[in-house]
Amino acid sequence: MKWKAAVEKNLQWFYSSGVMVPENGLWGAAERLAVKNGNQALNEILESFPAWSDREECYVIEQRRADCNFQIAWLFLLADRTFPGCGYGETGVNILDFLYFRSGLLERQKNASVPGNWNWSHIKRESVVYFGMSENSASADHTDAVYNDCFYCPVCGKPLEYKFFHFAHLGDYSCPACGYARPTPAYAVDSMDLSD
Repeated sequence: MKWKAAVEKNLQWFYSSGVMVPENGLWGAAERLAVKNGNQALNEILESFPAWSDREECYVIEQRRADCNFQIAWLFLLADRTFPGCGYGETGVNILDFLYFRSGLLERQKNASVPGNWNWSHIKRESVVYFGMSENSASADHTDAVYNDCFYCPVCGKPLEYKFFHFAHLGDYSCPACGYARPTPAYAVDSMDLSD
């Protein structure tokens, strides 16, 4: 089955790419890799992200985002069902243990805006530049996504309202209860050609 080979290659990439150090997921997975060779945006990437590790062909952007790590843990836990005895489940559990017990991403304080909410990243920045997509021909007025990790307001916990969706929870959202809303992007895609 070709799909099984593709899934295993994907899993092996997580082990060998440098996004998980140590490779067993004990400290979660980094957000992304930035390729060195031919990357015209490399200097801007390294200036924009405060923590990265230098590898031979790329930089590992070290932010540990809760959403990325949950998705990677889920991948490994599901893979353990498909490939029993390969240790994938242990990696998934290690990533979840990192999130819950070592990452500092879970709001545990009673005085937090929403106790039990997950912070975006373990690395905080003072200056932020927002980017996104404006409403366009690919936007929709609803989402059919099975997985929507941002249905409720992270400030007050009430349901968010959307003007439009791009994919899953991505779109133009706001909270009618407290006023929390999608920040206005400094850079926005306002049209695209999907014909190719």
